Amino acid sequence: MADSTGPNESDQKQAVQQEQSQEGGLSARLTQWIAFTITLMAIATSFTSSASGNANGDIVNLTHTETNKWAYFQAKSMKEQIFNTKQLLLEVEAKNVKTPEAKSYIESMLSKSKEEVTRFQQEKKALQAEVDKLHADVKTSEFKAYYFGIGLQLLQIGILCASVGALFAFVWLWRVGLVFAVVGFLNSLNGWYSLWGAG
Repeated sequence: MADSTGPNESDQKQAVQQEQSQEGGLSARLTQWIAFTITLMAIATSFTSSASGNANGDIVNLTHTETNKWAYFQAKSMKEQIFNTKQLLLEVEAKNVKTPEAKSYIESMLSKSKEEVTRFQQEKKALQAEVDKLHADVKTSEFKAYYFGIGLQLLQIGILCASVGALFAFVWLWRVGLVFAVVGFLNSLNGWYSLWGAG
């Protein structure tokens, strides 16, 4: 008889404890769930914070490199313009020279000038491609930093709401925190995988 009534008494005691726990605050199981969700939020916040810092660092580095490449491109353009002007002057001078030696010398100089212009044009084309790629990379990093930033803020709000909800036994506030955390995590995923708003 003792074996058959023991479990019933134990179940009744657990039920009474749960009722008392619910009257005075959160149940033990719900408290465990809240702690578990806050832990997940904290992990997501940590990864998002690290990704946000990396993205912002990439923006600075890529923008600096892009600026340097663009300045180099402008310098090539100026040199090309100088050789273009020199080429025009040599062409005018070639029409006025009398001796074959002078004409041959000017033609040689003119040929070198044309070669330099061609070289600068090719180098500018390669630099333009590099600048365009760097600019695209900057835009990509800005996109990531934007959504990582939103995700980080929402995750932090979620942790705050969930923690206050656990502290004061406000289940509704914990649920609000979960909503903020889910939306924040989705924004973080968008920063990693460009699920929407890219391009």
